[in-house]
Amino acid sequence: MSYYNKLLYEKLTNRMKNFFLFLILIIVLLFINTINSFTQFTYLKCKVHNSENHSISISCPIDGAFFYGFSQKVKLDSMGEFQNYLDIAKPGLLLINHQYSPYGSIAVRLFLNSGDSISVIIDPKDDISQTRIYGSNSKGHQLYNTLISTKDPKPNHSFCAQFTDSLSAKDIEKKIQLLKKGEIIKFDNLLEQGEIDSVFYKAVINDINFYYATFLSNIIKSDYFGTRFPADHKLYNKEFTTGYDRLWDELFNNYPPNSKNAMQTNWFYEYAWEYMWYNGFYLLQTQNRYNVDSLNNDFHGYMINSYKSCMTGKNLELSWASYIHNMIASFRTEKELIKYFDNFKNQYPNSPYLKFLEPEIEKVISFHNISKEINQQEASELSTFEEIPVQYSFNKSNKVNILPKHREINSLDDALKPFRGKVVYVDIWATWCPPCLIEFNYNKELKKFLNENNIEMLYISIDDDKYQKKWRDFIRVYNLSGHHIRANDQLENDIKIKTKYFGIPWYLIVDKYGNIVEYFARRPGEKEKLYEQLLRHIE
Repeated sequence: MSYYNKLLYEKLTNRMKNFFLFLILIIVLLFINTINSFTQFTYLKCKVHNSENHSISISCPIDGAFFYGFSQKVKLDSMGEFQNYLDIAKPGLLLINHQYSPYGSIAVRLFLNSGDSISVIIDPKDDISQTRIYGSNSKGHQLYNTLISTKDPKPNHSFCAQFTDSLSAKDIEKKIQLLKKGEIIKFDNLLEQGEIDSVFYKAVINDINFYYATFLSNIIKSDYFGTRFPADHKLYNKEFTTGYDRLWDELFNNYPPNSKNAMQTNWFYEYAWEYMWYNGFYLLQTQNRYNVDSLNNDFHGYMINSYKSCMTGKNLELSWASYIHNMIASFRTEKELIKYFDNFKNQYPNSPYLKFLEPEIEKVISFHNISKEINQQEASELSTFEEIPVQYSFNKSNKVNILPKHREINSLDDALKPFRGKVVYVDIWATWCPPCLIEFNYNKELKKFLNENNIEMLYISIDDDKYQKKWRDFIRVYNLSGHHIRANDQLENDIKIKTKYFGIPWYLIVDKYGNIVEYFARRPGEKEKLYEQLLRHIE
């Protein structure tokens, strides 16, 4: 090869190399840009003012589906802030919940899409209408969080009365349609003004539709089940309102529970629950195929099988997972929940909901492990907890004392006689009452205060005989040191008569002379306020 030909070859080679390098660079840049277009992250910032609780809970949409129980607790920094990029692949509902006290919380609901940026400022001193929301669709979010349809679909009696007092199914349907239309018009206006985008608009309208479907179904269900009560029951309803059967059927046809639209709302769990009752109870009863023995013998099995009979695909998966999670969150501890969790895991081994269910089912397993140890320990003594002889005495700070012959105590005066000369804090509770059990979280501090001030603790359970074993287990598992009575019917009625009120959890303070001096004493969670109440009566 001549010198000139060699030089020309080298130039061509270098140019080809540069061309290929340039081509590779272009391909890489296009690839990165493509990836970014599919993985836009949603930016969320939350700031909380005037709160002692330095955390919030966030429930993110999972593949577009939503259940409020599938949440993650995140810490706020020293400035009360949290900010992060969230991987939200599909448009969906996100819930921020801030529990600023044992009895108070603020929930902010946001419909977010990939690439949105939003900032929320919460102040527990304000109600939800004062919560400030900035960024994507801010005016829409601000409006959405003030609607009737962001509240519980089982509103208070006075709100429901405007519907249940109507004369016909058509009247109720019209009233609900007017309420719904009034909310939708507000978002129509925001969309026309360019204040919200079409993705947000569709998501909110879908949510409103399913809220009112859930609300209407709840009214119809209550009306029907009123016909199943005995005539002397306060909820007795002589006959099922004419036209409700047609309206109920049309409702589920117009807003299918087995749709993607249903899963993307704030109300999927409640709506699926309504649909399950419609299929698993109402239709079976009207066809004389309802089996009450199956319900009584295996409650959770009956409910889950009812879901299986009417829900399909991903909607069944979410319904089943939500049911198990909600039961455990309500302090249900039956062993059957473990069984039906295992069945769920076998059927959906790759379910995204498992990471939320597994920590919850561990609580049930732990409860039964502790209960088993207690039962083995007591088996060597006597067969039943209520027969264990207890030497009754005061101030056994870590002892469980069952009042002698407590099932024969027929009045509150008799229950309090052994405590004359002592101030008593009375906790009236039941194993089936979740708020009662939540208060047990504050027992450690409470018992320390009571022991230091020579105050007695009396627990009065209103559990029926069928809950006797559960009552025993709960006392031990929750370490309820103090004095215990499981009330008979006469004692429960006497408490109602004397106090002219009855609802649990309920707390009384009794002075040294056996007089009830606080009919509505503070709860254990209201630590300082409760301690102030008690101190006023020990001098």
